[in-house]
Amino acid sequence: MNRDDELRTLLQANRIIHGAEAALMEQIADLDKQRMGGHDTALAERGLQAFANCLSTMRERRELIVRTIQQIDRGLI
Repeated sequence: MNRDDELRTLLQANRIIHGAEAALMEQIADLDKQRMGGHDTALAERGLQAFANCLSTMRERRELIVRTIQQIDRGLI
């Protein structure tokens, strides 16, 4: 494994996660507006939960990349 490749992958993961977090916050704000407007939000809530689950998986993947870099730095890989 190459440290530089892993760092590039980490930077890409960080960008994707940052964008996903921003999108999630927008979706939460939109959902709140729908609720305040008296709209049925059940489907939107399920979609939001699915998106949050995906974001969680992205964060787990990011953590694996960080651990891989740490192992490379320690000479374990």
